[in-house]
Amino acid sequence: SEKIFVICKDIRSMLRAERTTKAYRTRSMPKGMDVRVVAIKLDNGQPYISMIDTKVGQEGQLSLNYQACSLPALRKSLNELN
Repeated sequence: SEKIFVICKDIRSMLRAERTTKAYRTRSMPKGMDVRVVAIKLDNGQPYISMIDTKVGQEGQLSLNYQACSLPALRKSLNELN
């Protein structure tokens, strides 16, 4: 299972993306807003993370480039988002 979040850089807030039939979506956000998409998944006990900086409306569908990581590395990456 995967969890995807959109972090709004300018207003320091985070939204969880909701799964639709074909993709993940968030509630309406202003076009051009700087965001970071953070995706986390667990596959056979191995954590994976993907982080992408983009702007709302810049791309149609993002390709998540998951990278395997350890639990301490995952925690460190998430703590650095603060």
